[in-house]
Amino acid sequence: AQSPTLLPATVNGYLPPVQHGNGQLEYAPDLQVAYDEQSLFKNSGYPTNAVIATILSAGCTIYTSGICPNVTAGFDPSDVYAFFNETFPSDEPHPTVYGVPLQGAPPPGPSASYDVTGANVENTLDLEMVGSAAPGASIYNVYSSSSTVEGLDSAFAFILNPNASFSSLNQVSVISNSWATTDSNDSSWFQDLEEAQARGITV
Repeated sequence: AQSPTLLPATVNGYLPPVQHGNGQLEYAPDLQVAYDEQSLFKNSGYPTNAVIATILSAGCTIYTSGICPNVTAGFDPSDVYAFFNETFPSDEPHPTVYGVPLQGAPPPGPSASYDVTGANVENTLDLEMVGSAAPGASIYNVYSSSSTVEGLDSAFAFILNPNASFSSLNQVSVISNSWATTDSNDSSWFQDLEEAQARGITV
């Protein structure tokens, strides 16, 4: 396999696209340029007071027949911060990421690397992409111990009504959920969507 060709940073601090074979790969901060977020940052400053939440589930070392006997952390913060360090322009503030494990899931940490379900990758990707769109923001990854509808419902409900340990979630303005399932009538999720809408929270 051919390795990507890394090029030096451009004058404005953004890494140039990575040439890989006949294709071109982009870093997440490149989307700041594509969507002209730079104008927003220039006129309004960086969103350092923003609180954003992502929803997913923890990982698992072994997953058979829908059963996970060994739950892993949802992500490893060192991976996320390494991404910010490597891809952000040097003058941009980095987001701060927090893990909110529910239903007995482990806190963020190295155990995420043992996940075989892809949850670790999805959680990490969510944090990297959201953080790249909101430099300086506080980002909370709320994850349950299982990738069930009930677990995802509990994560959504917790964000809207956090306990004292995560009271900053009371200031949440955006909730991102990077997952999908078959069509269903989830009354709990629908009620939380209505509450979020009434509170002006983007989901």
